[in-house]
Amino acid sequence: MRHRGEIRPGAAPRVLIIVMSAGIDPWLSIERQAQEPILEDSCSSFVDTLWFQGTPETSFQRRYRFLNWIILRQVGLMYSKWDWFRKPLKRLWDVLEWNALGSSYLNRMVRQRATETVLGRSDRRIHQNFPIQLSLAGIRTLDALRYSVKNYEFDYLLRLTSTCIPVPSEIADLVSKLPLERVYGGKTMRFSGTKFVSGAAILFSRDVVEGIVDNAGGYFYNVYEDVGLGRLIQSRNLAEVLEIERLDLTSVEDLPVLNTPRWPGVSVVRCKVEAPVTTESEPVVRLMQELRKRL
Repeated sequence: MRHRGEIRPGAAPRVLIIVMSAGIDPWLSIERQAQEPILEDSCSSFVDTLWFQGTPETSFQRRYRFLNWIILRQVGLMYSKWDWFRKPLKRLWDVLEWNALGSSYLNRMVRQRATETVLGRSDRRIHQNFPIQLSLAGIRTLDALRYSVKNYEFDYLLRLTSTCIPVPSEIADLVSKLPLERVYGGKTMRFSGTKFVSGAAILFSRDVVEGIVDNAGGYFYNVYEDVGLGRLIQSRNLAEVLEIERLDLTSVEDLPVLNTPRWPGVSVVRCKVEAPVTTESEPVVRLMQELRKRL
């Protein structure tokens, strides 16, 4: 593990990979059976690979179940199926930029429960003292970014979910061509005037990560986590959005072979067999293991 240090002039850009883990199945099984061994085997050239895992037991406590409920209700308004209601609400939010009821409490959680350096850990899994509900994912992401900036020296940070596998050779080629500042890239999308990067795989330069951490109090909790990050980056003018292609696979039959004309030159492969929510680990594990043979 390479911690903070001086950046060597002329050296290849250093990439830190972090995976945001729910810490429960099916995602935990996907990580343990496929993602972890693949990354351990293929990503040794990077600064490090870390899995940030919330605390499932905390999620069942009454206060966090209520907090999850109240945040979900507000997120639900922003993503309502009724166009006549959703569109005017999004336009209004785009102008007023109000935050969710409960955001002050969540911001205090980020400050008060900040994950400290874990000494003597036997693997790269870091346990965070935060609940794991999807609606509360922002607090864990902000904490993970803060931890990464505090404890590691890197030029770029690649944030992944449990179903993603990076392609080391493609990542090395990509970052060698990018500027060292104002990089915020991945598969781009748009929500209520905010152009953002899909949360499955996001590449940040270090200055953008530092900017997010410094401005964490301005993170929006009434939208999904990837939109909240994009909104914060946009509102603080931390970076422009950079389109970086991602390969989304649903079956073994769709797998290309690296270094052949079929390989699309993407730096991250997402193995998303089920949509919209992954419920079984085995199909994803099988797809990842087959992908491993092609990298």
